Amino acid sequence: MNNKPSQYRKTTNQTKTTLQNTSPQTNKTDIHNQNNTNNYLENINFLFEKGKHLLDKFDSEQSIKYFDKCLEINPQLAFVWMYKSIALSDIGHDIESDKCFKTAIKLDSNTITVFDDVLVIDE
Repeated sequence: MNNKPSQYRKTTNQTKTTLQNTSPQTNKTDIHNQNNTNNYLENINFLFEKGKHLLDKFDSEQSIKYFDKCLEINPQLAFVWMYKSIALSDIGHDIESDKCFKTAIKLDSNTITVFDDVLVIDE
């Protein structure tokens, strides 16, 4: 059994706030667009939470599939790139993990502070 750190759970509230702020721009008077925005947020949130749940259960390979689906919908979600990086690292895909980590930081340099408790640098 993998004894990976589970501190990334602390970021749940921060990632939910980020999810709410990532919806596509809509005209507030257009109900159709508002419904699309709600569907968008529900889909992203479901996929992200499922991926995070699988990661909590040490099923990193399956969690990556859900993080990938999130990123297909919106590749600008830095925190999803970071979670994918963690999952890839768990299964020993260090080069891919590093690429995801760098993508997350490039998209939002503050991502590193949100995940500060999670990141453990092996010496």
